[in-house]
Formats: sequence, C-alpha cells, structure tokens
Amino acid sequence: MKRFRIVPLELINRTSGLSIKKLRKVSIILNERGLVNYITAPYEGLALTTVGLDTLALKSLTSLNIVSRFGKKIGTGKESDIYCALDPDGNDICLKFYRIGRVSFKDVIRKRNYVTKYVPWLLRSVEAASREFKVLRKLYNRGVSVPRPIACSWHVVVMEFLGGEIVARAKQVKNPDIVLEETLKIVRDAYKNGYVNGDLSAYNVFVTTDERVLIIDWPQAIRKTQRNALNKLKEDIERLCKYFNKRFNLDYDCNNLLRKIVL
Repeated sequence: MKRFRIVPLELINRTSGLSIKKLRKVSIILNERGLVNYITAPYEGLALTTVGLDTLALKSLTSLNIVSRFGKKIGTGKESDIYCALDPDGNDICLKFYRIGRVSFKDVIRKRNYVTKYVPWLLRSVEAASREFKVLRKLYNRGVSVPRPIACSWHVVVMEFLGGEIVARAKQVKNPDIVLEETLKIVRDAYKNGYVNGDLSAYNVFVTTDERVLIIDWPQAIRKTQRNALNKLKEDIERLCKYFNKRFNLDYDCNNLLRKIVL
C-alpha cells in the first residue's frame, strides 16, 4: 500500500509465484466479493478495498487467537466504527475499525501531523490504529485511566469492552463536577507521562456503569515535548471547561485548570 495505490499484477506475479492466468482468475473472484478492485487500465492491477482491509484484520486477529466471534456495530464516530466481539474465553471485547478521511480530508491533515497528502486513505487508517495502540499501551501501563489495549492488527485496535456512556451523548450525567475533575486528573496524568490528547472534548470522556471515568480516542496524541503541545493542551482544557460550564451550569476557570495540570 505504501508504494502503490494500484498494485501491478506483474509485481504480484513476481513475488507470489502465481501465473498471470491464475492471478486474473483469483482477481476476478476477489473483485466480485468486494475485497479488491480489479483494474485493467492504465495497467492491470489490484487495489485493496475497505472490506478487503477489514477481512485481512479479522483474519489476523482470529489466527492470533484474539477474536473468536465478531458481533454487531455498537458505535460510529467521525473516523471509526466500533464493534463488539468475543475473545476465545467468551469475554466481551471491543474492536475499533479506523475509517480515516470518511468525513473531512482537510480535518485529517490538520489533526494528524503524521499524515501527508500523498498517503492512501487505507494506510492512514493503519497508521492511526498503530499510533493509538502504542499510546494506549504506554498510558495504561503507567496507570492512566484509558481503555485497556489488547491488540492491534492493520487498522483495527482491540480493547476491553466498556459498558457506559460518552458524556456528550448521555441524556443525564451524574455528578458532572466530579466527572470533570476526574477527566482533568487523567489529562494531568497523561501529561506527566509525556502525552497531550490534542483533540479532547466531551466526546472523548467516557463514564462506565460503575462510574469510572476514562478518556477514549488517542490517535492524534502528541508528545508534550513537541513545539505546539502546550497550545494543544490549552485548547483541550478550554473545550472541556466551556462544555461542562455551559451544559451543567458550572463555574470553572479554564486558565486555573491549565495551571494545575502543567505545574
């Protein structure tokens, strides 16, 4: 995917050992099933589809004995689809399929400093999943309140299943002042461990059924040593502060909250 948007059939022939005749037959079948697009001009080749990438990821996760059963969609975001699944022991787990670029190309470029205009969309999704998994693993292992990461394959991040609600979508939020305080503690813990979320809002704040607060969605996270990290942190705090103040009639001072995190 890095070198070609459409992989030449001749290249697949050289690397796989399959004859061109056999490759054409297989390509037609895969094309009919929506796993690839079989292109004949300007040259003969294959382009992986989203369905094809989904299939590769699920095949890998089942082969690695991480996923045993695949369930229904339980959430849709701007850049991802969330599905429930079961691990081999029958435990509920969560699969996050990245769909980078589904909403806005310009927004992706603005928020993802690792993305260039010349990277295929599917590869952007793979990179986003890999980045989030690495950040979650580091933060979770250091005691920061984020979802427990389990595995990553292609553009899919596997995490623990969490029952609860996202604050921005919840009709009612119990003790919103405590939820905000807990959220800010997570922001502070992440900052002390070297990370700024970079796109934090009430849509990233998750309250579990047992009233545990977590921050979800970390693909755009940046290291606090980066030049624009403090500005990103300030924007994160301002979005949270203004949302909670307006919706729940609170009276938090954004600047004071920021000082408590960085000092």
